[in-house]
Amino acid sequence: MPVKGWINDLFRVAWGFLYWNLRKSWYRWRGARGRCPCQNPSDSGAAHVTGCDAVNGWQRAARFRVVCPLLERSADGRWCCSVAAAQVRPFWGRAAGVAALTVLSLYLAGALTLYTGLRLRGYQIGFPQVFWLPTLRPELARARAVLFLEKFRTAYGAGRVEEAMLDLANAYQFEPDNYPVGMMLAQFRQAADPISADQIYGRLRAAHAERRTETSQVWFRSLLARGEFPAIIGLAKDELAETGEPPWLHGLLFAVRQTGDAAPLEALLAAPGKTPVDLREVIGIEAAVLRGHLAGEALHTKLRAEPPAPAGEYARYYRIERLVQGGWLQDALAAVNAARAQLSTRSFASLNLSILATAGDDATRLREIHTLLSTTLSPNAAVTDLLCAHLIRYPLPEAMKELTAAWRRDPATPSTERLPQALALYCAAAVSKNDQDQRDLSDWIRVVAGGHLPETLEPLAGILRGNGQNPRIKLLLPAIPTMDIDVVYSLYTKR
Repeated sequence: MPVKGWINDLFRVAWGFLYWNLRKSWYRWRGARGRCPCQNPSDSGAAHVTGCDAVNGWQRAARFRVVCPLLERSADGRWCCSVAAAQVRPFWGRAAGVAALTVLSLYLAGALTLYTGLRLRGYQIGFPQVFWLPTLRPELARARAVLFLEKFRTAYGAGRVEEAMLDLANAYQFEPDNYPVGMMLAQFRQAADPISADQIYGRLRAAHAERRTETSQVWFRSLLARGEFPAIIGLAKDELAETGEPPWLHGLLFAVRQTGDAAPLEALLAAPGKTPVDLREVIGIEAAVLRGHLAGEALHTKLRAEPPAPAGEYARYYRIERLVQGGWLQDALAAVNAARAQLSTRSFASLNLSILATAGDDATRLREIHTLLSTTLSPNAAVTDLLCAHLIRYPLPEAMKELTAAWRRDPATPSTERLPQALALYCAAAVSKNDQDQRDLSDWIRVVAGGHLPETLEPLAGILRGNGQNPRIKLLLPAIPTMDIDVVYSLYTKR
């Protein structure tokens, strides 16, 4: 059969390159003495007339020219050698060239087959990435990640949440260096699988140093929503020593007050890193207060003293806040007015309202809130968050009604951009026991967020309507979209 003969000749070519070149090489090494390995021994050994024994058994003798170009056909149809016996030589270069061409052809065919199969399965990968072996593995992992990410978007858009989460996990598994995918997976898992979420946040923070601050901030919010105060202490302490930024100190102080443990503050004082001098003094005061070593008039005197230069905003904010908590309201009022130029508008307003609330001067407090709300047609996000955080700590139903009414004056349609403020207003309305506003805000949230979020908020509202702090709040916050961090602080410390 022609096909069988072609296959047999193909194998003879492969074997012939090695066999005949080895024999010819040995023949040449012996000085071309003795019998020529490939010529007919009964012939003369002369060129163009001596028969070729090597073609015996071939389906088509002409195919042997691939192995030895010395083969030719005589006038009478015989296959002869074109050179004399003494000139017979091996063709290793031809063998190497054909071998290389064969390997390249097989490699190209395999790469083309693999590329076609991957494209048919939906992998977004180019042929050069498949052909070049050193890039195949990382590019294939990236293509797998892209494929599963597309599957995630499709499944999540169709409401198949479990399938979507599995696809997202696969995308991250195939491309663990993909920061956006890892961050998305961690945020989705922080409610249902917080241990896994924390592991991902930790890996992202270590592997992407250029985005460490962003990762730490998101991780901090996740830990805060879950009430993981020991973990918050570790994270905030590390970031404060690394960056010296006051918000990390604020978060650290909040967490240590929840645990009542001064040891982390003392450890930070022993190795302060980049923590500024004025913030180190704040840490020392707080540690002494928690240990019971600083209280009463000694604490009062310490708080009234000027912070060490150069004093930043937070060093002054902390002193005034502690004066309010200690009940030294006249000193707190004098300090906040004296430091007005050094305080941000938000910090000044927050401290001023806290002083008025602690003093029980609700009439003046209501006027101050009215002034904040009257600056624009509708309060912006910063004002809304500030007042919600304050009214959760210090409820004032009249102010809550005015705030909600002002927020409704915004003609913009419900949108996800305003969802954090709507959630904060809902919480403040629950604390103030404002049933109508609470129902209206629940309807607004349902339009924007859909799903089961309004039902998730109902147990939270039940907790907020009660008196004092409730540890169960940390079981509900992870399922609620992100709110302003001061609002979350207020939820934990409401009276």
